[in-house]
Amino acid sequence: MRIAYFGQEGSFAYEAATQAFPRAHAFIPGVNSRGVLKLLYDRRADCGVVPIENSSEGTISETIDVLIGSEFTDSRFRVQEELTLPVRLHLLSNAQMGQIQKIYSHPVPLSHLDEWLKKNLPNARCIHTFSTSEGAIMAAGEPYTAAAIGNEAAAKIYGLKILKSGLIKKQNQTHFYVIARKPTFHTAPQKGAICFGLPNQAGSLVTLLLVLAKAKINLTRIISRPLAKRQKGFRPNEYVFWADLEGNPRDPNVINVLRKAKSVTTFLEVLGAYRTRQLA
Repeated sequence: MRIAYFGQEGSFAYEAATQAFPRAHAFIPGVNSRGVLKLLYDRRADCGVVPIENSSEGTISETIDVLIGSEFTDSRFRVQEELTLPVRLHLLSNAQMGQIQKIYSHPVPLSHLDEWLKKNLPNARCIHTFSTSEGAIMAAGEPYTAAAIGNEAAAKIYGLKILKSGLIKKQNQTHFYVIARKPTFHTAPQKGAICFGLPNQAGSLVTLLLVLAKAKINLTRIISRPLAKRQKGFRPNEYVFWADLEGNPRDPNVINVLRKAKSVTTFLEVLGAYRTRQLA
């Protein structure tokens, strides 16, 4: 099995992928979520690992925009699993603290550590990268003036020292979707992922939620994105919704509820039946 992942070797997605698929034949970097999906479309990977949400910073919009796009929804690829990885952030560098002029990392970790960085490295400039692993690569290339915010794996891979460890004291996790070209299940799915549109009129979302509530279907995540992210052209005030629900979308009772839900939406597609897994 070949696994594509967000970022480069040493990213948190790489850490999640290697833990979840220890027997994979190959791990292939996808730079970003769109790059991961392209590896699947091009048949260069069998599964892809992309970040969907961080417990502190919220949804990763880039991933949602890729998943609600017609290229994905029209494909046979589906969400097969959700992985939860604890986030442990470190300051990585081969420079001394007083020498650091630049700090490279993905925007989310930099946002987490905004106060710490202002207090401890007030004169350093924060520079956004596509992933924490790319930040580590940049810092390794500027050994006397730069640092990165990343994980222990990135430090080992790119030859960086951990100057400060455990920068986040509160519990923090990132959730990842495993996207499969040919989904397989060893246990019954625990959740389902759906994508839908609603009539542009008052109460349309409430109507849908009532259908689900009467059937005791709990939504664990609901996200709205502009319709323009799904197809060409912009239609003001229209949005696409992505939601995760508890229950197996292949169960006859859930199928019946989704059929009723579909009658009050402009479209509704099931894009995943998946289990959840906590990683170390």
